[in-house]
Amino acid sequence: MSGQSSLETKAQLDKSEREHLEKVVRKLRKTVESDVDYQLEHSYDLKKKGGGDDLSGEKARDRSKLADAVEHEDEDRDWSEKYQLYVTGVGFTLVNRITALRCMEVRDFIERPVTQFGNSDTTPAAEKLENEEYLAPDEAIIEAFNRECLELADEIEILFNPDSPYSIIDLDVDVYKELCEIIDEIPENVWLADDVLGWVYEYYNRPIVEELEDKNTLEPDEVPAANQFYTPHWVVRLLTDNSLGKLYLEQKDELLDAVDTQSEISTEHRKSRPTTLEQAPTVQDFCTYLLPSEKEGKATDFDHPEEIRVIDPACGSGHFLLYAFDVLERIWRRECPELDPGEIPGKILEHNLHGVDLDLRSCQLATFNLYLKARTQAEAAGNDQFTLPKVGIVCADARIADMESVNEILEGMSTSDSELETALQKILDSFENTPALGTLLDVKGTLEDVFDTDDQVTIQQAVNGTGSLSTFLRSLQEKMEERYGDNEEFAAQDLRSFIKLLVILTQDYDVSLMNPPYGARGRMPDEVRDYINENKNYKYTPEYYINFFEACERLSKKNGRVGMLVKREFMFKNSLADFREDFIGERGSFDFLAEFGEGILDKAKVRGAGTVVRTKSEDDSASAGTFIRLHDVPKEEKEGKLLEAAYDAPVDEDGIQRLYRRELSEFSLIPGSPMSYWAPIELREVFDSEIVFDADNGGVNKRSLGVVKQGLATADDDRFTRRFWETDSVPHKASSANLT
Repeated sequence: MSGQSSLETKAQLDKSEREHLEKVVRKLRKTVESDVDYQLEHSYDLKKKGGGDDLSGEKARDRSKLADAVEHEDEDRDWSEKYQLYVTGVGFTLVNRITALRCMEVRDFIERPVTQFGNSDTTPAAEKLENEEYLAPDEAIIEAFNRECLELADEIEILFNPDSPYSIIDLDVDVYKELCEIIDEIPENVWLADDVLGWVYEYYNRPIVEELEDKNTLEPDEVPAANQFYTPHWVVRLLTDNSLGKLYLEQKDELLDAVDTQSEISTEHRKSRPTTLEQAPTVQDFCTYLLPSEKEGKATDFDHPEEIRVIDPACGSGHFLLYAFDVLERIWRRECPELDPGEIPGKILEHNLHGVDLDLRSCQLATFNLYLKARTQAEAAGNDQFTLPKVGIVCADARIADMESVNEILEGMSTSDSELETALQKILDSFENTPALGTLLDVKGTLEDVFDTDDQVTIQQAVNGTGSLSTFLRSLQEKMEERYGDNEEFAAQDLRSFIKLLVILTQDYDVSLMNPPYGARGRMPDEVRDYINENKNYKYTPEYYINFFEACERLSKKNGRVGMLVKREFMFKNSLADFREDFIGERGSFDFLAEFGEGILDKAKVRGAGTVVRTKSEDDSASAGTFIRLHDVPKEEKEGKLLEAAYDAPVDEDGIQRLYRRELSEFSLIPGSPMSYWAPIELREVFDSEIVFDADNGGVNKRSLGVVKQGLATADDDRFTRRFWETDSVPHKASSANLT
C-alpha cells in the first residue's frame, strides 16, 4: 500500500527520546530472548548438542534445522556459547522485524497493521484472516505477522528472509503481544526518525558492549559488538557536507559562491535548517555545515550522477549513507531534470550507495533504513510503485559463512586464466581464515597484481578486453545456480554475499565515509594483525582505524575524499609518525580536522577527531588545512562551539582560539610531524636549525651539539623514597617567618 503519514519525518532523535528508547529496547531484549531460550530448551531440547531423542516428525526435522543453525554460528566455540549466540541472533532478528514493521505502519506503507492491537485484542491484519479464512485469533496474529514478513522478503530479503537460520521458530503469541505493547510505549513520531532503528541496534547490543569495554583482548566475533557506537547526526553532517557536498560544488565550480552565500546564515539556522526538498532544493541550500574555503580544489571526474560512488566500509545501520542519500537526491534532481523525480530514489540505491559490515544485523538495518528513506521520498514525489533495487550492502563476516561450498565450486571451475584463479583463491583463503577482516580484505590490491588497472575506472573494465574477471564472476554465479537452483541453503546465501563483496571491494569510489572500528594490539585479533603485517599494500602499524584509512585510500578515485572519525592520538603518537608524514604530504592532505576529544561517541572511551582528507590529490589547494579545537569543550557544547568558531568567532568568549588555518608543510619542521596546529610558526621554526641537540634520538640528519639525557633519578620512586606518613618526623609547617 502507498500512503503518506500526516506526521513529519525527521533526521534524528533528541536526548530524551533516546533515553526513553533505550529503556524500551532493554525490555524488548529481555522479553524476546527469554521466550526464544524457553522454546529452544523445552520444545526442542537444544541446550545440549545431542538432545532431542524423544522428538519425532516435524519437531525432529525442525530440531535438526535448528542444530545446523546453531553450528553455523561459530565453529571455534563450544555448543553452549554457540547456543547463546543463536538465541541473541534470533531475538535481535525478531525485534528488528517488529520495529521495522512499526516504522512502515506509521508511514502508512502497510494497509493493515500487524504490530498494532485494537480494542478487540487483535491486529487489523489478523482480524481479516479470522473473518476470511476462519483462523483462530491467536493463530491469525502470528500468521499475519509471518505473511507480512514473507511479502516484504521479495524486496528486502536481507531482513525478512524466511530461509534465514534465524527464521525457523515462531514467537509465542502472548510474547508477541507483549512485545507490541512494549513498542506502543514509544510515540509514533519517534518511529519516523531516520536514526531510530540505528539506536535500536545500538541499545540492543549495549549489554554486550559494556561487557567488552575493559577487555584487553578481543576475539574476532567480539570486534563488531565492541565497536558499536552510533555517530552523532551533526558529525555525520559535518563530514558529509565537507566531502560529498563539497566535492560536487567543486566539480561545478560553485564552492566559493556557496560559502559566500552561506556566510550570512546564523549558527542556529545552520543547525535547524529546513531539510525538505521544497525548502532546501539544492546542495548549496542543504549542506550548511560547509567549512569556509579560500579557493576551490579539483574534484573527481564524473559526467552523470550514476557515476558517483559513496561507500561506508563499516556501515553499521547506515547513518552516513542515509544522509548521503539526501545530498545525492539534490544532485540527481539538478543534473537530470528530465527524469521523473519519483524514479530518483531507486536510482540512488542502485548506483550510488555501498556499505560493508561484519555484523549481518547491521547490514539488515542499513538496507531497511535505505528502503524506508527511498520509498518515503519516491511516494512524496508521486511514485506509489516503488520497488527496492539491488542495494550495495553486504555482510563480510566469514565466521558465519560456509566457505567450503565456495571452495568446491571454485576448484570445479575451469578458466583460461590461471593467474586470475590463483589471485581469487588467495582472496578466498584470506577471507575464510581471517575473521574480523571485513573491508580490510585486499581484493583490489591482490587483483592488481594480475591486471594493470592504473587507467581504469574499475577492475571489471580493466579486463573487458579478455573478460577474465567478469567472465569468472558470471561463471561463478552460474555454477552456484546449477548447484543450488532455487534452494535457499545457508551455503547459497554465503556464496552470493561473497561474490557481492568481491564486486564492492573492486570498485573505485568518489567518497568514503565512516566511523571505523578502533583497536590495536590485543583489541585487534591476531589473525587480522598478521594479515596487515604480511600484506604489502598495508604500510602502517596494525591499528583498525589507520588500516581502514589505507583501504579507503586504495579504493578512492583521483581527487576523492575520505571523511571519517579517527582517534586523536594519531596527531602525536610516535608510532604513527610515518602515517602523519604521508597523509599531510604526497599521498593525501587534511582538508580539515576537528579535534573533538572525549564524549563525541555515546559512552565510548575514545578521544576522537573528525577529518576529511583529499586522496590522490592533483592540485595544490590542499596544501593548507583548517583545524578546530574542541577537545576541552563539554560534550553538549561541541557542536555549537564548532559552528561559532567556523563561521562567527575564531576566538571564543574566554579568549581561547578555536579555529586555525595552517600550511601543512609547517608540521614537518618538527621531527615526526606532530600536528600541534595551535603552536605558532615561530615556535616550530625553532626546530629548523642547522645545529641541534640529540640529532640521532630526534631522527634528524643534522649536526648535534650534544645529547639529552635524564639527570639524577631514583628510577623507582615507590621503592627508594618514602611518603611523609612513612617517616617518624612531623611534616614541616610553613609560616611567614620561614619564607623571609
